[in-house]
Amino acid sequence: TLLSEFACFDYIKSELSYIEALAHFQQLVADTVFQPEKTDAKIEILGVLEVSGQTFDAAWIAGLTAQVWPPQAKPNPFLPVALQRKQKMPHASAEREFEFCSHVTERLKQMATTVIFSHAEQQADAELQVSSLLTMLPLQPTTITLSRNSLQTTPQSQILERIQDDTAPPLSTTETISSGAWILAEQVACPFRAFARIRLNANRQDDASIGLNAIDKGIVMHKALELFWGQVKTQQSLLQLSTSQRSDSITRAIKQALNQHQHFFKPIEKQLEQQRLYILLDRWLTIESERSSFTVVQREQRIEYKHENLTLNLQIDRIDQLVSGEYVIIDYKSGSNSIYGWFGDKPDALQLPLYTLAFSNTVTEKTIAIAYAELRPAGLRFRAIADRGDIIPGAIPVRKLADDNELTIQQLSIQWQKSINQTLNEFCAGEARVQPKYADLTCQSCQLQTLCRVNGDVTACNH
Repeated sequence: TLLSEFACFDYIKSELSYIEALAHFQQLVADTVFQPEKTDAKIEILGVLEVSGQTFDAAWIAGLTAQVWPPQAKPNPFLPVALQRKQKMPHASAEREFEFCSHVTERLKQMATTVIFSHAEQQADAELQVSSLLTMLPLQPTTITLSRNSLQTTPQSQILERIQDDTAPPLSTTETISSGAWILAEQVACPFRAFARIRLNANRQDDASIGLNAIDKGIVMHKALELFWGQVKTQQSLLQLSTSQRSDSITRAIKQALNQHQHFFKPIEKQLEQQRLYILLDRWLTIESERSSFTVVQREQRIEYKHENLTLNLQIDRIDQLVSGEYVIIDYKSGSNSIYGWFGDKPDALQLPLYTLAFSNTVTEKTIAIAYAELRPAGLRFRAIADRGDIIPGAIPVRKLADDNELTIQQLSIQWQKSINQTLNEFCAGEARVQPKYADLTCQSCQLQTLCRVNGDVTACNH
């Protein structure tokens, strides 16, 4: 049985982690041919091995050409060929394949009162020969002609009506939605995708992977930075650390973060990730040292944003307060991002703008900068907009982006409020059109094509 075969891993590997065991078991399942559950269907289409032990009123076994039955020998490349042939292992030799297929053919003859064996005479320009296992059977050439009428499955008299239904039921007060800022990104990318993933919970389970994936690494990085600033708290304290003190603080934060998520990895992976994170955080703190003076007042702050029947649960990575009392909102990223997703008639990236609005409702002082903090080995930098260019290294003053000398983050928040309200209104109203914003590009990052049937094609997105 499948479980017995899985248990054989005890002989070749003494210990497996959960992720390794799951990956091996999934591979065994994928490689195993299961006999299908018996149904009441009048006609069943099955593989040669799947019909083993079953009986039918009649059977038609097709495609039995000399090229495929018996199949060519395919010895295992990791075992000695001579040993495989001696032990008559599956696919080891042409003789073994012939013997096996001979037995299968005899069983097929007995599976029904009427059994038809067939093969095609030609494929493209190549002539095909009958399998040598069928040479003792009476063969009769047959020509089958299919007309358009014979393929017609819908009676001509039946009229099909196509109904365009792009609207789901509006969000009710009793419907529970568990989501954060990503609901905005999904609705903007494609209304149907937001409806399917958030309201229908049509999400594909992530494939098992060995070691840390990008999401796991991001979680540990966030936690390490949260713990570090929980110890250091201000830029002034950061600048006062000696080289050894700074190194100890970084190492301590990383070790605590890794220990809190140790189920992600093995000991050797933990050691490698600790080394990688140390280099990354040490370089990043050099950039933080070059900023204007600040105090980290919030780390991973949880906050709610309410809109009609919808409550969004947000978690802001970090909020800094400047000497002036004004605030800077920072979102850690381990990939590349663009600030231009914050602008336009329907902005793509409304996460930080939403954080800005939600946080502004809780304080009296204004927010004067928002920033992506990109911690990537290929390049560490802030991608930010601010009321002034000297608040964060590399920040672009908002007045330059809009060619308006009077524009501020606070004024820009009014435009963000309109965009966020419009997007959330559409979601709450049940707007669920299949309308990917960037056509093929949007569909490439989506796994719901078989559900939405975009453009009538389940294999591609061609708008």
